[in-house]
Amino acid sequence: MSLVVRGIRGSLVMACLAFLMAGCATTQGSYHISSPPPGEVKLSKYSNLYVDVTCSRGLLSPSDMNRIKNLIVENVPAQCSGKFKCVDQPAQGADAILAKVNITKYEEGNSLARFMLAGLGQMHIFADVTLSDYTSGDVLFQSEVKKTFAWGGMYGGTAQITDIEEGFAKAVAASFSGKE
Repeated sequence: MSLVVRGIRGSLVMACLAFLMAGCATTQGSYHISSPPPGEVKLSKYSNLYVDVTCSRGLLSPSDMNRIKNLIVENVPAQCSGKFKCVDQPAQGADAILAKVNITKYEEGNSLARFMLAGLGQMHIFADVTLSDYTSGDVLFQSEVKKTFAWGGMYGGTAQITDIEEGFAKAVAASFSGKE
């Protein structure tokens, strides 16, 4: 077999591995409805959604919170399948819902530890999400959202916390449906 063919084959194998691993950091996190809606709350009556991102204990800068908010807003149409006509435009009225996303844990981990061994130096983003009626403030339901990354080796060592924000945002947006 010629060196050119081996080089091409090796390059294809490396490209495929990189492609497969690239999705792991951005895969959707998990969420759990911690406070189910009392009785039958009809989310279908709400067509406007406003997203507010806050952070416990000053873990994030305002620009970091804004970046995460934008990722959540971008993921709402795909995760909520057209449930909301208007997203992240403050609208008052009977058809508006407020999603408060309070980030409770934002740990960047240690890239060197991740490089050395999978499971060490993990990255975490956790949040409490509360959906409430925009005008009355009545809480419709609450959920807990989590995204963790613990891969090792070269992939784990080069991954950044911003890489897992996409998967976190997908889980937050999916939690807005009120279904697990």
